[in-house]
Amino acid sequence: MARLTQHSGNCGMRNLYIGYAERDPEKILKQLCKSVHCQQTHYRAPEGMIKKFSPRFSHIVFSQAVNHYDGCHGAYGKRLAAYIRKNKLGYVSKSKTGNNPNTQNAITAFVWTLDQEGLKLWWAKRQTK
Repeated sequence: MARLTQHSGNCGMRNLYIGYAERDPEKILKQLCKSVHCQQTHYRAPEGMIKKFSPRFSHIVFSQAVNHYDGCHGAYGKRLAAYIRKNKLGYVSKSKTGNNPNTQNAITAFVWTLDQEGLKLWWAKRQTK
């Protein structure tokens, strides 16, 4: 399951954890949007509960293990980046591949600059599906 965390210490950024079994970029983004929507609807504003989908951050970082031990999940980050670009959900930049000293896996990091309006429209079309 994909989930958002805020490890950067910057309220404008999030880290997206993608589980090894997640292969479908649309499913990953739906989980992300459900998480954001749920967080927003529980936030109390002076006028009451916020009902609209409105991400309160501009960047999401995600990564992939390039040479993962089971050899079959090495493209999930690339697939997600390609899906984001294809659906005009923002700009994605990719780092050089580096070695994770904890696992010895080669990893690549991606930084997604959200197109807020594009993501809102994408989510509105899929929210009831």
